[in-house]
Amino acid sequence: MVAALSTVEGDRIIAAWGSQTARTSFYRDYLLKSVAQDLEVSVAPELFKVDFVMTALSSSGLQVPVIFIESENIATSASHEVRKLAVLAVPLRILITVGEWSDLWPSGGLRKILLPQWQAIIRAHAEMWPHPGWLGVVVGEWGPDSHLRFYTVALGPDGEIRDPEATRVDRYVERR
Repeated sequence: MVAALSTVEGDRIIAAWGSQTARTSFYRDYLLKSVAQDLEVSVAPELFKVDFVMTALSSSGLQVPVIFIESENIATSASHEVRKLAVLAVPLRILITVGEWSDLWPSGGLRKILLPQWQAIIRAHAEMWPHPGWLGVVVGEWGPDSHLRFYTVALGPDGEIRDPEATRVDRYVERR
């Protein structure tokens, strides 16, 4: 995902940030197709009532889900998606959302508020339904300094952050 985000042209980013529909189209038509191709899996929208599903071909020829992806256009309303992802038993579940994530914002950023909430959801579900799957969180942020940043965080099956130094893709894109 980091590689795909690093190579996106500025005009494509600007277009994606034009509306919620444009962002969903960007994920569906560009970003997730690129990632799926690199992973040699397929991606299907709205499979199992999940926004996107990446599947791998089994030895019997059946496409089997291996990655579930939910997108939410506003980070503060993504708890439902986190709850849905927490109960899906696949190796990797991913939340893609948008929000004022970093500490560049006067509020100090939503990361300090939302990440603990999402970790608590994962812990609560793991208590009742333990499985070894990971949750990857990707947050897009168009900062007050005209930089578009994507932050990624990996949460283990117990909700703990596995890489405290989260990956960040930082792109300066001039707003028009």
